[in-house]
Amino acid sequence: MFGKTKKVEQPANSKQTYYKQLAHHIKRAWDMQVAISQIAAQEKDALTPQSLYVSVQQPNAKQQNGVTPFTMYVEAADMVPLLEKKLNDQLSVADEYLESLELSDSLTNHDQALVAELREMQQAGKLADMLKTLLNHNVVTRHDLH
Repeated sequence: MFGKTKKVEQPANSKQTYYKQLAHHIKRAWDMQVAISQIAAQEKDALTPQSLYVSVQQPNAKQQNGVTPFTMYVEAADMVPLLEKKLNDQLSVADEYLESLELSDSLTNHDQALVAELREMQQAGKLADMLKTLLNHNVVTRHDLH
């Protein structure tokens, strides 16, 4: 009992898990990038205020957990710093998974070429291309990108 160390087992196919997590976080970062570009592209029409509609509802109406449903409008431009922070957070996590793949000892030559290609795209900021590449190489499915 004493003096024994507990060993945390790695998943059987950690490479596949890394690919899925990488794709998930790249997709989230891409979503943030799209939202930021859409806000930037909005027309600056003084007669039509641009705002985002936010509605928070109780997930399960039978369980009143103290969440009061509310609705509000948020200035779209005020959301940009928050979206940029979320984008950077997602890119940081995706970078860690890409690095884990690079350091994995279970990569085939095909995997090594794929990871090198993904790294180049990441450095160029081509998130959509990274997602397409992961899908085209069949290392993730569209279901993994939720």
